[in-house]
Parts: sequence; C-alpha cells; structure tokens
Amino acid sequence: MGAICKNKRIKSWKDEREWRYFMQFSGVAGGLYRVGNWIILLGTLNVLWIIFSLLGLIVFGLFPSTVAMYTVVRQCIRGKNDLPIFRTYWESYRSNFLKANALGLTLFIIAYLIYIDFIFLNTLTGWPAILLNVILISALILFSVVMLLIFPVFVHYELRILQYIKVSIVIGISYPIQTLFILLSAVFIYAIVIIIPGLFLFFGSILSFFIMWISNITFGKIEAKKNLVKRVSTV
Repeated sequence: MGAICKNKRIKSWKDEREWRYFMQFSGVAGGLYRVGNWIILLGTLNVLWIIFSLLGLIVFGLFPSTVAMYTVVRQCIRGKNDLPIFRTYWESYRSNFLKANALGLTLFIIAYLIYIDFIFLNTLTGWPAILLNVILISALILFSVVMLLIFPVFVHYELRILQYIKVSIVIGISYPIQTLFILLSAVFIYAIVIIIPGLFLFFGSILSFFIMWISNITFGKIEAKKNLVKRVSTV
C-alpha cells in the first residue's frame, strides 16, 4: 500500500527538480543517487583533466587543468550540486591559465634547485655533508607538504604566487594530522590504481576529491579560529 502511495506521489510530480530533490534526500535511493552523481562527476573531471592538460601540450596545460579540477571539486564539496561542470571547468582553466603556469614554473625551479643540491651533496664529506644533508631533507619534506596542499590553497585563497607556497607550508605544519591523512590518502589511492589499473580513469579526480575534502575541513577550522579571535577581541 505504501509503495502504491509513493508511486502515485511520484507520478503527480510534474517538475523534474522535485523528483531530483526527493531522490537526493530519501533514504537508500538518495544515497545511491548521490554516489552515482559523484561517480559521473569524478569520471567526467578526469577526462576533462586529461583533455585540457593535452590542450596546453601538458607543459602549459597540467597546472591550469589541475587547478580547474580542484575548483569544480571544491564547489561540489561545499554543496553546489547543480554546478555546470564543463563551463565552470573552462572558466577556471582560462582565467587561471597564466597564474597557474607561473606557480608551476616556480615549483619546478624550487624542485630543480633541490635536485642540484643533492647532486652537489655527493661531492662533500664530513660535517659539511651532514649539515647540507639535514637541510636538504628538511627542504624536501617542506616541498612535499607544499605539493600536497598547493592546489586546495590556490582555489580557496586569492594570494600572490610565493604566498601560496608560504601558506601551504604554514597550514601543513600547523595541522600535521590533516596533512598526514592527505599523504596517506594519496599513497592509498596510488596503490589501489596500481592493483586495479582500470581505476586510472578516476585517479586524478579521486585524489583531488580526498585532498580537497580534508583541506576543506582544515580551512573551516582556520576560519573558525579567526572568527573566535575576532569575537574575543571585540569583548
């Protein structure tokens, strides 16, 4: 009887938006609907990521395309369910093309300098070698933290190039547990893709989802602290 009433209710809905709203928030059907939406979204994003990376000949397309992917994922995580995926992706790719490539060039230069220093390290012995080794390992750890957080920071804040790097380091050090979770997520997803190669079609987008999801929680904590400080300062 309940099923008949439900069917009558569904048939009485003429507006497709009402049907989508019902599917989104009704028990098991709602859960399956959301999971299906995310699968389609992640698959679409990964295809767009590859296409737009190739569009920029990889060298000039990788960073703008990755920024665009994180932009879409961030907005979906923050509750924008009816987001026009392609248009949002293209607008982010186009508007951030130069800035994202400038960031990519800066990170490449930093990585290259670290690499050159490691080569130079092989020519040293004694205490100078030990000291430089400690410095380079510390620099490599900080650079790894930057690479984990740089894209979420880029799409969340409006900063200058070097500020993105500084903020990524500060957040990574200030929230070590969240940073560790991001690292473990990246390692786990990579391992799964190695075991199941077919999941490569979802690799970039799944990775961006977990990194952005954890980062979004971290950003919320940062903003909550700022609001707390403001309230306390006004008392």
